[in-house]
Amino acid sequence: MLINNCNYSFQDLFRKAQFQIDIKLFYNMSQNDKNILVKKLCKQINWGYEDRLGTDGIIYTAFSAEFNND
Repeated sequence: MLINNCNYSFQDLFRKAQFQIDIKLFYNMSQNDKNILVKKLCKQINWGYEDRLGTDGIIYTAFSAEFNND
């Protein structure tokens, strides 16, 4: 379960993972591609993540440096 996931931005994730991308390029990616990238970076830096269904019917990957495995 994620804790304080709203406290972390994509910039926080990219900085911690030492990943550089033009933010405009990132925002123009499909949601599926964003989710794949977020999961890859989270695994790399040992952050938690989980998929969530948005009210618009789209799956979004939430992430946080604070999580537990329960």
